[in-house]
Amino acid sequence: MQSLLLMIVTTLYAKLLNVFVQTFLLMVEIEKNTTYQRTPHVTCMASRWFTTQEEERFKAVANLYLTLKGQKMNKSRIHDGKVHVSKPWGQYTDIYRTKNVVFKRIEVSPGEEMSYQYHSKRDEFWYILEGHGLMIINDIEAGAFSGDTFSIKSGVKHQVKNIGTSMLVIFEMQVGVCDENDIVRLTDKYNRNQKEES
Repeated sequence: MQSLLLMIVTTLYAKLLNVFVQTFLLMVEIEKNTTYQRTPHVTCMASRWFTTQEEERFKAVANLYLTLKGQKMNKSRIHDGKVHVSKPWGQYTDIYRTKNVVFKRIEVSPGEEMSYQYHSKRDEFWYILEGHGLMIINDIEAGAFSGDTFSIKSGVKHQVKNIGTSMLVIFEMQVGVCDENDIVRLTDKYNRNQKEES
């Protein structure tokens, strides 16, 4: 009975992840028509990021996921605007954030790389949207191309490098205790300490 339940939950989870990805791809199309106002460290949107229909769809998907995880979402934390966080390797954008679920758009610049790291309290799921990279998981290297997905469980060492000539764009979903301080760096090209974000 437990194996049947596990199979059902795993199938639902895979389908849900696919819906998340499809929803995110729709949002990417919206983003192309949005104007930005840039400052040295933060980029703020000048208009809403979601249409009402897409926002409702995204909320429904997030509610379904949280219900499956035994949590109920009391109110939306989907951003009306978004904040870009600059990093030495590129930038990331928080799309949706609660304590237990985070969606991000990660952009790694050509020739740059994230630290070789692991997390103790969260799992990560990556979907490569654009570009060509090299993924390293527990010392095993694999190509990372548009359309590829990676499941990174807590405690698993991982790193991505942009080995292409254009931006490597990744959709990331975090599940668990989503604390930006939950990072243990094993190596880092930019000599950052463990407490800084990825």
